[in-house]
Amino acid sequence: MAYQHPRLGWIGLGSMGLGMATNLQRHLSKTAAPSLQYHNRTMSRGEPLEQIGGVPCKSIGDLVTNSDIIFLSLSDDAALASTLDSLIGDGEAELSGKIIVDTTTVHPSSTGKAQARLAEKGARLVAAPVFGASPVAAQGKLLFVLAGPDDAVQAISPFLVGVMGRGVIRLGEDVKQSSMLKTAGNFMTAAMMEVVAEAHVLAEKTGLGSEAMESLIEHQYGPLALSMSKRLTTGAYMPAKGERPWSDLNLALKDVGSQEVF
Repeated sequence: MAYQHPRLGWIGLGSMGLGMATNLQRHLSKTAAPSLQYHNRTMSRGEPLEQIGGVPCKSIGDLVTNSDIIFLSLSDDAALASTLDSLIGDGEAELSGKIIVDTTTVHPSSTGKAQARLAEKGARLVAAPVFGASPVAAQGKLLFVLAGPDDAVQAISPFLVGVMGRGVIRLGEDVKQSSMLKTAGNFMTAAMMEVVAEAHVLAEKTGLGSEAMESLIEHQYGPLALSMSKRLTTGAYMPAKGERPWSDLNLALKDVGSQEVF
């Protein structure tokens, strides 16, 4: 496969996937590279992507045929397994030599199974879960955690920092390690949310007040903790009318629940 201008494909246009795919297509347009092929269960989700040059594919098989590198942005482990069934099960779609880049947050064991299934078909997997909510994805400021074969990681690198992300944490070739770090990171985020909430309760009960506590959080504990604090103090738990939520509560519970097996 020649990687100067590889053909890119995208499967999954949820709140994260659409933002990432949009930034990727804009980059491809600027560099006169082949347009991004995309597929989603609800194809109408891709209309904004099509308007800027993305090419809709009616089936996953069509996308595989017309892509060298395929990005996945799915909801959970079951969605990953189902998508792999479609990728592998289409007899007309040749996976040999393809690179599959999975940005989905899944359990490390699911990543390991995905790698094994793809390897049987001659494809390589790069595990690439991301840190950042959907607004961060739209801004192209995600943090990618990469694990997989060096040549495959090198092939996808031009499409990450400065396109969809602000940085990369490069792990080794064991794809399970990438999912492990992402799972640990999600656990830390959930724990931080709890700590910030408890700190505000303490501030209210002792008479310090939320304003003083939030000032401390802002100057001492960074933007992530501050964003959590502001959502508590402003009551901004719901998106504005007509806007999609950043994420789904079930997905958050899934991410934290993955810790139970370790």
